[in-house]
Amino acid sequence: MCPTLELLSLAPIRRPGIKVGNFAEEVLARDAAKRVGQLSSLPPAPLPTGRFEGTTTSQAAYSVAVDLKSGAALSAAAQRKDIELKYVKVQGWEQGDGRQRASAASDIAVLHPPTQVWPLCRAASGPGRVKMAKMAWKNHILPILPPRLQNIFDLMSGQAAEELEEIRLRAGKVLMIHSHRGENFVGLSGVTSSLSQAVTVTAAELQSTLLAVVEYSLYARDEELRRGYLSLPGGHRAGFVGRVVPEESRVKLLRDISGISIRIARAVKGAGEALLPQLYCARQRRVYHTLLVSAPQAGKTTMLRDLARLFSDGDLPKGRPGLKVGIVDERSELAGCYLGVPQLDVGMRSDVLDGCPKAEGMMMLVRSMSPQLLVTDELGRPEDARAVEEAVNTGVSILATVHGHCLEDLLKRPSIGYLLQQSLFERLVFLSRRKGPGTVEAIYSEETVKSRLKTGEIGHVL
Repeated sequence: MCPTLELLSLAPIRRPGIKVGNFAEEVLARDAAKRVGQLSSLPPAPLPTGRFEGTTTSQAAYSVAVDLKSGAALSAAAQRKDIELKYVKVQGWEQGDGRQRASAASDIAVLHPPTQVWPLCRAASGPGRVKMAKMAWKNHILPILPPRLQNIFDLMSGQAAEELEEIRLRAGKVLMIHSHRGENFVGLSGVTSSLSQAVTVTAAELQSTLLAVVEYSLYARDEELRRGYLSLPGGHRAGFVGRVVPEESRVKLLRDISGISIRIARAVKGAGEALLPQLYCARQRRVYHTLLVSAPQAGKTTMLRDLARLFSDGDLPKGRPGLKVGIVDERSELAGCYLGVPQLDVGMRSDVLDGCPKAEGMMMLVRSMSPQLLVTDELGRPEDARAVEEAVNTGVSILATVHGHCLEDLLKRPSIGYLLQQSLFERLVFLSRRKGPGTVEAIYSEETVKSRLKTGEIGHVL
C-alpha cells in the first residue's frame, strides 16, 4: 500500500503516447490507455496538474500510485460503478534504472475485478497529510455508490467527512451517517438535521450498491454474504441485513438485502504509544498478556491494530526490538485484508489469518508461524477461552479485546470470567469515548484484578 499521501490528480488518460515522468510510468500509462479506450465518452475533464498531458473523452480516470519505499506501484481503473475495474501490482519498482524499472512494470499481474482505486500521489507532510488521511475513504467508497449518492458524498467535506464512521443505507428510508458525535441525516446538500430534507435511499440504489460491493457476482460471494459482511478495498467493511435462508440451525444464505452498513476503517497511527510502557516488559522482552475492554465503537479495535503495529515494528533506540506478531482477523477488521493482503498497517513482522475463527486461528499460528505475540479481536466463545489458555501455556503473549464496561460485565460472561479467575491476563485496559474514541479510563495489573475480585470491587470504571 501507499503511505499517507497527498492527492495530486486523478489523471485521466486518453491514448498511448502520453508524456510521463519516466519509461516505467509510460508502460503503465500505455496499459491504462488500452484498458479504457473503448469505454463510452464524457465531456473532457481538466487536469489538476500537468503530470499527464491531454484531457479525456473516456468515462474512466486511470491513475498510478508509486511508493518507492515499499517498492510497489499500484494502479487501478476507477470512478464509476459500471466500469470494469482492475488492480495492477508491479513488483521490484524500487530497484534499478528507468529501463530496469520498466521491465519490472511490464511484468504485471492483473487480478479481475477488484475495485481498488489509487490516485496519482506524492508523500505529504504536516496538517495536509492528516487531512488527506481522514478523507482517503472516498477513494474506496465512492466507486461502489450509485451516482446520486456518489455525488452527495463526493461533495461532503469538513468535520462530517473527516470523522465519518458509518454510512447507513436502508431501502425506502432516509440516508444516515454516524460518527463519534452521533448520527446525522444526509440531504442533497450534505449533512442536515432536518428529516424532511434528508435523501431517501431507493431500492434500486441499494441494489446497485450491493452489486458493486460483490463485484457483480452474488453467487461468487455467497459464503461471505452468509457471514453478514464483506471486506472492501482500503480496509473498509460492508455489513448486510435481509432475509435469512436457514439450514439446520445455521445460516445458509442471505437474500433480499434490505440494508447495508458501510463502516469506514480509520487507522490512527500512534494511538497506542502511551500504553507501551504499561504493556511491555523490557526485562523479559515480551508483551504482558493484555485485554482491552470497552463498549462497542469506543476505539478498542483501532487501539489493538496500532499496538500490533508498534510491537511488530519495534523501536530499538528505546530498547524494544520488533516481535513476530500473529493476527487472527476473523471479521477482517484489524488488518482489513482484501484479496488476502492487509490494507491497513499492522507492522512489518505481522502475519495475518484473515476470516479465520479465532480459536482455530490462534492454534494454527502457534503451530506454523512461531509468533511471540498473538493478536485477536473480541473474545467471547468458550473455544476462544480454551485457545487463549493453550497459547499462554506455550509461552506466547496474548493481546485481545472484549466488550464490556467493568469487571462485573466480564465476570457475567462465563468464558471471560474463567480467564480472569485463572489470572491469565496481566493487564486490563478500560477504554471509553468520554474524550473521544480510545480514551484510556484505567489500567489494571494482575494484582489489581486479583484484589478487586477478592474484595468485590468490580463496579463500573467510569
